[in-house]
This record gives sequence, structure tokens and C-alpha cells, in this order.
Amino acid sequence: MIGFRAALVAMAVAAASPASAAVTGFLANPGSNSANWTSYVTGTLGLGINTQADFTTAPLGALAPGFYQPSLGLTITTVAGNSNFAQITDYDTTPSGTFLCPCSTGEGALPFSRMLLLGDDVSTILSFDTPVNAVGFFYGDKFNPNGTDPTTLLAYDGPGGTGTLLGSFALGTNSYQLGYQVFMGVASTSANIRSLEVSDVYSGTGDGTYIDNIRFSQVATPEPASLGLLAVGLLGLAARRRR
Repeated sequence: MIGFRAALVAMAVAAASPASAAVTGFLANPGSNSANWTSYVTGTLGLGINTQADFTTAPLGALAPGFYQPSLGLTITTVAGNSNFAQITDYDTTPSGTFLCPCSTGEGALPFSRMLLLGDDVSTILSFDTPVNAVGFFYGDKFNPNGTDPTTLLAYDGPGGTGTLLGSFALGTNSYQLGYQVFMGVASTSANIRSLEVSDVYSGTGDGTYIDNIRFSQVATPEPASLGLLAVGLLGLAARRRR
């Protein structure tokens, strides 16, 4: 009896688990990346989305890496080069100037809100206490008239940008104009993303970049009633087997 029940549970787990994980990047369509990512996470993966990491209550000034721990299990760290900086700031003015177009307005103008300002030549890492299926954020205000700056996302299965590289995805050059925002995100068929690095390695940007409204997937916890029905079903199958 015990062996039969264990077999039933193992079969159920195997049926619910994908054979292999595939990581997908959502950077190719600047005008609809966030909608595409959201649809994939909530529809295809059937998961909820946490939107609480929006910097609204973050203190101004130097970034506090542990600000979102332990409430969200998210740590943000930056590695700044070329004597640049990372800090929480209030974005309240629209910058002037444009890219050398053709280029995209992304998903609209940057909102006037509190966000994380990065200098150029900066790598920023979002690290999670436990692996997630998907993570993304809005990114904007990068001024690069030369159009040769491949901002990239790198997903890892270890914390702090360590472990196995699960995928690397690049934002197209001249993807949006100054003062507008795009969404950059990744999603996996398995909860194996432990950290995400966004890297802007071009030291001649001449301006800053902003990160805001970080989103990541949450696995829905089965309700007690659902767990009870599952248990009753398994016991019923076991009883029929015994007869």
C-alpha cells in the first residue's frame, strides 16, 4: 500500500514537471515586451507576479542592497565602472535630445517616480533567495547617439551572477528614444533563475540608465481544500487498488 501511494505521488510530480527548462528573453519587441512577458508568465506558466519592488518606499541616496530582504527575498547589487554610481533618486524632469533614429518610443515615457539610477558602464544584479521562473524590469533614459551599446541580460542558476549561465539576451541598439522606457525580462519553464544581471558595458554613454518596477514570478500555493481533494483522490485510488 505504501509503495503504491508513493508511486502515485511520484507519477503526479513527474507529470507536472517539465522534462527540460527553456529560458526565453523578452527584449525583441520594445513596444510590447511587458505585455508579452506578463502573458507568458500568467498564461503559459500559470504563475502570479510580484510587483512590489518598485522603489517607491526606498530611501533616497546610495542603494541599500538588502532593502527588499527579507520581505521579498530580493537583493540588488551594482558593480560600477568608469567612476560612476548607483543611487535611488526621484525622476522628475524629462531629458532633452533624441537618438539617431529610426528608433522606438518603447512603452511610453518614463514615469515621474522614484527609481534606481545607474551611471554608464554598470552591471546590476538582481539575486533571489529562492529560484524563480521569471524576472524583468523597466529600463530607460539611456542616451547613446552612436547606437553601439548592447545592453544585455544574463540569467544564472546561482546567486549573485554565479553558477550556470542559463541564457544571454541583448537589447537592440537604438531601441528607444531618450526619456522613454522599455521592458527587459526573461522567463523559464522551470524555477531555476536565481539571479539576473543587466550589463551596460559602454563607457561612452554620457548619461545614466534607470531601472524601475521590478517584476518576478510567484508560484501559487495550493489551497488547503485543493490539497485535501488531492489526498482523498489518491486514497480512493489506493482503496480501489486494494480491492
